[in-house]
Amino acid sequence: MTSTNAPTSGVILNTVGGTLALGNVSVTSSTGAGVSMTASTAAVSATSITVNGASVGLSLSENTGGTFTVSGTTAVSNTTGDGIALAGTGVSYIFGTTNVTAAGQDAIDLTGLAGNATANFGATTINGFGHANDGVNFTGADVTSAFGVTSIQNGGFGTGIDLSSTQNDRTITFAKTSSITSVNVGVQLSAGGTTATTANANFTFGDGEGVVDKASTISATTTVAAVGLNPASGTYNFQDVVFTGTPGFGASAGSALL
Repeated sequence: MTSTNAPTSGVILNTVGGTLALGNVSVTSSTGAGVSMTASTAAVSATSITVNGASVGLSLSENTGGTFTVSGTTAVSNTTGDGIALAGTGVSYIFGTTNVTAAGQDAIDLTGLAGNATANFGATTINGFGHANDGVNFTGADVTSAFGVTSIQNGGFGTGIDLSSTQNDRTITFAKTSSITSVNVGVQLSAGGTTATTANANFTFGDGEGVVDKASTISATTTVAAVGLNPASGTYNFQDVVFTGTPGFGASAGSALL
């Protein structure tokens, strides 16, 4: 399935149900989203997805239940907005290898996920996103999520991972040897600097142990921003991490940080 210079979205999957197999999807220079799916309950699968030039690479929103699975590589580049934006209640999104390059806003935006949705990614490379945006944005999400080995970098700007206001202590993991480099904030736990935006997630960056080795890295101006974090809300495991930069910890944040 190929689309070039689409006047709207390259591939539109709105209000679809049942089962749909897309095969290999390629979208170039779309005015709207590369792939758009709204208000659907379908089980959608693709072998691979490549989007180069779009407002949003993948915009999958307002979906209830259902699944969207990419077994091979998802590659998104040169978007004016988010690279990948996922939303919906109780929906399952599963991606294999994922590469996002030069996103105009968030590289991966998961803020619209609710009802303990699932968003899993294989090995993930993020290289370039909005200077005031996030590599992976979980703000306000109620989602269980697992990332494979992940690399996030952005020329010294933005936030690698934002967990602010995450809900219901869901498990969020990034695999051993993951790295965040060349960003302003490595991991944000309370964007407002108050308990009103405190994260509530069971978060692990790396394999969760620091005795045998420390194989993951976070290099940022502020490595972990935890000012305002409610220490009774969630747990945040960085035992596998080698840090370069200055931590931003509030007086009471330590009890939630491992």
